[in-house]
Amino acid sequence: LTPGAYNLVASKDGYLPDCAAVTLATNAKPTVDFSLAAIAEPLGSIAGTVNIAGAAADQHVTIDFRQASDCGSGATTITVKSVNVANGGPYTVDLPAGSYQVVASTYGKTSQEQTVSVTAGIVTSPVDITFP
Repeated sequence: LTPGAYNLVASKDGYLPDCAAVTLATNAKPTVDFSLAAIAEPLGSIAGTVNIAGAAADQHVTIDFRQASDCGSGATTITVKSVNVANGGPYTVDLPAGSYQVVASTYGKTSQEQTVSVTAGIVTSPVDITFP
């Protein structure tokens, strides 16, 4: 990475994500320790399908699930989870309860964004993503 300011994010299934603000100097190799807290309540899910009009079956959509967080340098948006889904395919993502910005992108199309609330123990569906 080039010198500058970064937000590092650590995540693992079954744990709440954690983040830290880091400033990299030239030739620096900082160490950042994370302490992930286990999720106490049941996870919720977001489910749906993706479709890309006129695209080959092997073209995929990358879906990021983003959430506001304070990484130590003020409020920022972090990616909690990211998945790749083939054109025409279904997806289901388990997440801690909360509000998420769902950002979908694919080659040659304008990215799409929507806000989705996840409730513990509930599947929020369909959250379908269609690229015209």
